Amino acid sequence: MKFLAMLRAAFAAVGAVVVRFVREGGRLVRRLVSIGAQPVPPAPFEIAEEALMETAPAAPKVGDEMEAIRQLAASLAAGSVRPEQVEKVPSNAVEWLRVMPRSMLCRVACASDSAIDRHLHGGPGVKGVLVFDRDAVLDYARPAPRRYLRDVMGEMGLMQSA
Repeated sequence: MKFLAMLRAAFAAVGAVVVRFVREGGRLVRRLVSIGAQPVPPAPFEIAEEALMETAPAAPKVGDEMEAIRQLAASLAAGSVRPEQVEKVPSNAVEWLRVMPRSMLCRVACASDSAIDRHLHGGPGVKGVLVFDRDAVLDYARPAPRRYLRDVMGEMGLMQSA
């Protein structure tokens, strides 16, 4: 008998919880779906006044510059650069991107605006990417001196001198 009473109490509790969830869900849906008063559209003279008040286009935003750098990096990695892409990026950034291997270019292409901006200004930026510094770019672009197999073997003591 106790078992049946406990079972009845459990079903009653579950039923009360289900009813409460349904009520709260209905309230939530009503709040989300309820449409208040629509905003009044601006009068035509207000639109014309705003158009007259606009000034010349502002300087490009930092986000636009970072987007141009990302686009150029992706194009360099793909091997299909267009002249208009190069024109949008500062010359020192073009040189920086030009010396990078494909793996670094892909990292720059996938980086966020803030990461690229920090990297360009000497902060902790994009990991695994060449430092944005003129000397680092020149050192990276300079070819390594050519080493021959006989020289390497000699350094390792594997080759006897004649």
